[in-house]
Amino acid sequence: MALGYLERASRKKGVTIGALITLADIYVRDKRIDEAADSSRGRHKLIEKEPRVLLEEAALLRLRGKVSEAELLFRNLLANPASGVPVRIRALYDLASILDGDGRYDEAMAPCWK
Repeated sequence: MALGYLERASRKKGVTIGALITLADIYVRDKRIDEAADSSRGRHKLIEKEPRVLLEEAALLRLRGKVSEAELLFRNLLANPASGVPVRIRALYDLASILDGDGRYDEAMAPCWK
């Protein structure tokens, strides 16, 4: 039911970024990549520098197999002072997962990436 409300809200003028991010996150978690990408394209044009939007973009890149591009975007988010704590936590988690999957264990366990 919440998904239906979020989808309806996403088509309304003045929708909050929180609603849009929640919708995209649900799509990403459900592996509904095309829907997440379509949703992300529209948001990205409106708020292209917003860290939460960029985080969803990085997650989509990773799901589409563009791991090196996703890694770079996660690192950029971590270097961005505008990235809030929730964005940093998820970016760190996803970056560590990428590094771990690539066998770069020491780098994945490092306390901070630059």
